[in-house]
Amino acid sequence: MRDHRSLVVASVLALSFAVGGCSASADEPSTKAAATSGPTASPGASPAPGTAGPSAPKPPSGASLPLVTPPVRAAMPAGLAGSPKGLTKGAPRSLALDPSDMKSRFFTEGPTSIFRLLALVDSSIGEINARIAGGGAPCLASEPVAYTLSPFGASIPFFAQCYSTSPNGFVQFGQMNGSTFLYSVAGAGPVAVQVTPIGTEGYSVHAWMSIADGKTTGGSYGVIELLADSQAHSFELAVAGRGFGYCGAQLKSDGANVYEVGSSDMGSTCNEPATACVSASDVLVPGTCGLVVEKFVLGALGRVASAGATGTLAASGYPGEPLNTVLLDGSATDSVTFGPAAPVAGVLELGR
Repeated sequence: MRDHRSLVVASVLALSFAVGGCSASADEPSTKAAATSGPTASPGASPAPGTAGPSAPKPPSGASLPLVTPPVRAAMPAGLAGSPKGLTKGAPRSLALDPSDMKSRFFTEGPTSIFRLLALVDSSIGEINARIAGGGAPCLASEPVAYTLSPFGASIPFFAQCYSTSPNGFVQFGQMNGSTFLYSVAGAGPVAVQVTPIGTEGYSVHAWMSIADGKTTGGSYGVIELLADSQAHSFELAVAGRGFGYCGAQLKSDGANVYEVGSSDMGSTCNEPATACVSASDVLVPGTCGLVVEKFVLGALGRVASAGATGTLAASGYPGEPLNTVLLDGSATDSVTFGPAAPVAGVLELGR
């Protein structure tokens, strides 16, 4: 059920904001160095859907927030990393799903690259950690304030203790029952993050990313959701958009194989769903997918038919109507907006 899952959300563009100070590098930061001071879960235990991690005392005000990119990279199959192969930029779209095309769009360079988006999240976290280290954060000892996010038709409980504002927007974050929560709004859209420790070294990361600059530029416009477990080496991705190459698609890796299903975007139309199964070590090599890797934890994402400021968009063939949930009509109530527009009442300002 989409409205009973743990969350980690990541959104987009101009995420290094609202916290001030100098940006920290997030190319390959050490997860261990940035780990939350709260205790980890039992080895192999993942947080129950819709919940945070294991119960724990409130962390001290000097506790740092964990970074997002390192555990995502650790969970990803090797075949989705490195230089893209197969379909070249500008090549005509195939009716079948092309694993190397999905790799080039979401795991290498470009506006829809998850690593570009995660780096922005980690830059923001790095700035927060620098402020915490410099003067502490008494707000992290305060009672977490509960609020609700509503990404893509879901209803997700979230928590915050501290906030910081800037002319570009705001960020609020907190730690609850072992998990770290971060939600921010600036520029293109909101971002929220939950990172939960698993075992002694692992992390679970669940992210929603919004790419909204296409509302005005005509470029990429849509949403990306991911779920990564660095201990189990499992990874899932769900996308829906315009300028993504896909009206709606999903990908899952169990560490050995990668299964993909989706509706490719032909411009004015969306293709019928197609599937692909490839090796996790090389997306050009056929895999042997079974029920385990073909069963998703994430709900499917697909754009609904719409006509608005961004033009006329056809409905995604995957998951197909009436299961499509992503509205991309260029309005203020489209699917790239899914949370509060200002800090939640009761959350304390960072540094106080």
